[in-house]
Amino acid sequence: MTREEIEKVVLKLIGNVTAVADSSIDSARMDNLNNMIYLTESLIEKIIEASEHSDSQYYSKKRIGVSAEEYLNELTGNLTDFFNSKGAM
Repeated sequence: MTREEIEKVVLKLIGNVTAVADSSIDSARMDNLNNMIYLTESLIEKIIEASEHSDSQYYSKKRIGVSAEEYLNELTGNLTDFFNSKGAM
């Protein structure tokens, strides 16, 4: 499967998370959002674990670790930009 196909399957499994100002619909969407947050936290934890190999003496482990670390740095920058734009930091 491609990355795009995996994303499509996961989003289909989780369901819509966009609020529509209808409490009966938004209740289910809140559950979907909580599931998305749980999955995201779990995946980020696995990326953090992978990043711990960025200093490995073994090329393949180091390659994975460096890639994970680069992503985490990019994520940190994106989150910082997001919160700065909202005036929250």
